[in-house]
Amino acid sequence: MDFEQLLVDIEKGDEDAKEQLYQYFKPIVRNICYGLFLLGGDKEDLLQEGMIALFDCIDNYDSSKGNFVNFARTCIRHRVLTAITQSNADKNKPLSLAVNIEQQSGISLVNPFDAIEDNDLATNIKQFIATKLSVLEQTVINYYLEGYSIDEICAFTDKTYKSVSTALQRARKKISIYKEK
Repeated sequence: MDFEQLLVDIEKGDEDAKEQLYQYFKPIVRNICYGLFLLGGDKEDLLQEGMIALFDCIDNYDSSKGNFVNFARTCIRHRVLTAITQSNADKNKPLSLAVNIEQQSGISLVNPFDAIEDNDLATNIKQFIATKLSVLEQTVINYYLEGYSIDEICAFTDKTYKSVSTALQRARKKISIYKEK
């Protein structure tokens, strides 16, 4: 591939030449990034850094100073390693060690429209529980939803473990069939 001619064509505004150069260098960038790790990032972040370096190479290449391929490889490798070094710097530690609050707390931040739909579903399920479940199933499922264990529910209702467990299973099955409708 004649890189010098491609660079001349790119300078003239030829988008096809630019695309050819990018497609040629994609595997090279991937190869440079292979086996490297960016704290708080992923492989795609490193690949993006490499491709940005390629864009800069095209703009800054001087044919009198050497081969474009060697220049591009050096610039790409330097940019990727610089990104890794900066990511590992002490000033970036808090960000790279950050934890997603939804995953950490178990709290789900939802879209308000989804919350309305979920609220409607919850209301419908509550109405279903009140009208379609037996008294024992209602009692057991309500205690269970409040976080009580089966043993605790047995103590509250003065029922055997088997009857509470069976009532809970029946209630779950009825609710799941209702939700599927």
